[in-house]
Amino acid sequence: MSEMKPHKNRDRFAAKGESFLPAVEVRGLKKRLGVVDVLQHVNMKIEPGEARVILGRSGEGKSVLLKHLCGLFRADAGEVYIQGVEITRLPERELYKACAKVGMLFQGAALFDSLTVEENVGFTLFEHSTKKRREIREIVAHNLEMVRLKDVMHKMPSELSGGMRKRVGLARVITQEPDIILYDEPTTGLDPVTGDAINDLIVQLAEELNVTSVIVTHDMASAFKIADKISMLLTGKIIFTGTVEETKDTDNAYVHQFVNGLAHGPLTGDAMPAEEAAV
Repeated sequence: MSEMKPHKNRDRFAAKGESFLPAVEVRGLKKRLGVVDVLQHVNMKIEPGEARVILGRSGEGKSVLLKHLCGLFRADAGEVYIQGVEITRLPERELYKACAKVGMLFQGAALFDSLTVEENVGFTLFEHSTKKRREIREIVAHNLEMVRLKDVMHKMPSELSGGMRKRVGLARVITQEPDIILYDEPTTGLDPVTGDAINDLIVQLAEELNVTSVIVTHDMASAFKIADKISMLLTGKIIFTGTVEETKDTDNAYVHQFVNGLAHGPLTGDAMPAEEAAV
């Protein structure tokens, strides 16, 4: 069994003799969209400082789960705790306050096309702080440097490559100074080199900013590089959680098929040939 990477927040609390709450906890979460029960009974607990990867086939509800963690979706049943605060039934103002320390990088980065990079990255500060423009510009420049971007402050999103847009989106997230960052398919649509650079950034930011990371991905190379623990979502439930080594060595047939990208197995409703089962 592999040794998990250290959880810096947990270590800091332990050094002070303090107890700590999970960064994220989900209990019996259910969500129905139209006629589909997308999330049927999700249970999950993520420790401070942990990098948790969530796997699952397209349409299994991974993005829907993420949106519950930042308050964009409200649960039909069950509970979601963010740093010990149960958010599913909070009034709007209290929900905003509870989720203020949760940042999310959306699949397409979700940049405002009519704003410059500087205005995108500094959007929250421009709109909701009393900081002067010069101070905000310094923060924006620093955060762009953190995601390895220079000389793009005055560019428009349309002038950027896909990888650059992702990094600008990530710079905007860290401008919020979050304790938890949610990543929805961060390497989708990127070439392998650019995708791996994004993976490196996720690991780097987790270490430098001391944040908890929750990453939805189909990319197993990314998952194995980033994760402390990996969970798999299937038919609206978490069916497996384990370390990277436990995930690679699991005898769970669903996880085995997904992780190894096999055409045959329980996920596709047919028997797995002997040569594939031995992978």
